[in-house]
Amino acid sequence: NDKKIIVWEDTRNAGYGFQIYYQVVNDDGSFELNGVDEENGKAITELTGYDQESMDADIYPDTDLLAVVWEENKLGYKQVYGQAVDLEGNKIWSQTEGLQLGESSVEQVKPKISIVDNSGTSEYYVGWEDFTDFMDSRIMGQKIVDGNLEWGTEGKTIVDRDGNDQLCDVYQNYYVWQSIGYNRNIFCIMVDENGDPAPGWDAEGLDICVEVGNQDNARIMEVPDGLLIVWDDTRNGSIDVYGQIVTPNGTTLWTDGGIPLIDADNDQNFANMIYNDAIYIVWEDFRSGFFYDIYMQKFDLDGNEIWQADGVEVIVQNSFQESPYLVSDGSDFMVFWEDYASGDESELLAQILDENGEMMLSNTGFTVCSELKNQNAPKAVYEGGYSYVIWEDTRSSGKTDIYNVYLQKLEFFADADDPQVHHPGNELMQNYPNPFNPTTNIDFSLKQDSFVSLNIYNIRGQKVKTLVSDEMQAGYHSVVWNGTNDSGKSVSSGMYFSSFDTNDENGDFTSVKKMILLK
Repeated sequence: NDKKIIVWEDTRNAGYGFQIYYQVVNDDGSFELNGVDEENGKAITELTGYDQESMDADIYPDTDLLAVVWEENKLGYKQVYGQAVDLEGNKIWSQTEGLQLGESSVEQVKPKISIVDNSGTSEYYVGWEDFTDFMDSRIMGQKIVDGNLEWGTEGKTIVDRDGNDQLCDVYQNYYVWQSIGYNRNIFCIMVDENGDPAPGWDAEGLDICVEVGNQDNARIMEVPDGLLIVWDDTRNGSIDVYGQIVTPNGTTLWTDGGIPLIDADNDQNFANMIYNDAIYIVWEDFRSGFFYDIYMQKFDLDGNEIWQADGVEVIVQNSFQESPYLVSDGSDFMVFWEDYASGDESELLAQILDENGEMMLSNTGFTVCSELKNQNAPKAVYEGGYSYVIWEDTRSSGKTDIYNVYLQKLEFFADADDPQVHHPGNELMQNYPNPFNPTTNIDFSLKQDSFVSLNIYNIRGQKVKTLVSDEMQAGYHSVVWNGTNDSGKSVSSGMYFSSFDTNDENGDFTSVKKMILLK
């Protein structure tokens, strides 16, 4: 329904515990959750005094129910909880502090959730690590239907092998985990509706890779033949990327132990993948021996490379490029990454490649965001001709990094020389921090190029400071007020107002926000 849902862990009330928030963004960049105190998102979880963290979330396409799981220490040891909310901000599974998914007197950590559509009924499969035996952790699970715990209040043991096991991911009713020890290996199991091994599957799961060295960072994706599992692998000394396809009846299609998908010189760190009539993978690559660059490759369902051997360059230069993320419109591809070409602080860049792996823009891509400080960890989706990308942003930081979440919409391909960024409407955001002493950040956005006036007024209506009085370009902007007046003198404690006025061909726009200087 042209809505994008963003979920994050939030420390705005860190003294009382971390919380999980979400926001629903309309196609024009406006917020669906826009009630009192909701312009910076709405809390999914209650403020309990304990951290809600290690969050995972899922939503089935074309539905309006977002399911979230997390770990929380409010009982003196971490337990796993879940909650569902709709797109209007209503809680569905529990009106209090969420469902406890597995009652236990031991640590339960790192939950994952996935959805199966069973003839129109959403079935939520959850997994987590359980330390009933401190030196021999097991993988537990729960199935949720209409807010009911289908596998009892304690959950269901998915697998309990010798040694510690660490959950990597859950996809539908598949569970993938790695052993923890001298060698870390990868395993998988598919369960039935009761949480028991599905027909053809052993109770201890299927060995995906038990080679020497470490196998880490396993990710999973559905392909026509079953489930593709991809991981980082050190069996040959450096880090390579290996893969395996598992069928629903519990057999593997590729060579035992997996096949090397990416094994160029030095380290390659798997990032993410998509399936679009073939397998596409993007990764960080240290083959130069000096910097991490970004490469991409296309594979058939037998794991054979289709583009040039060892992948095509997405961005290669004398600086670090990290955390790539890949989306596709069905034929072409857009890759986002953190770029450090400008120095120690990262910018967010992107490149478009065609179906043959050829760059469609300049060799360095184009800039999505280059504000102060760092733009990190991009995640993106494609829908209706546009890419929607979010990232962590520290532009508002002072001595301590403050992470905020930003979103941008880009036309997937308009002109190779001018990728079109779609800006939101005119808006003045609430300053942060608030209360503040002595500096605060004031962010605003412009739908199009406009003349902007941003002024500070005291409670008597007297203008104290002119922050902006100039023509400005469309997009996001951030201004810092240091608590001084136009004469450079510090103002006294009290209530102040930021007044934002724009003038463009569509007319005038005015917005005012209240803020408190507290010395």
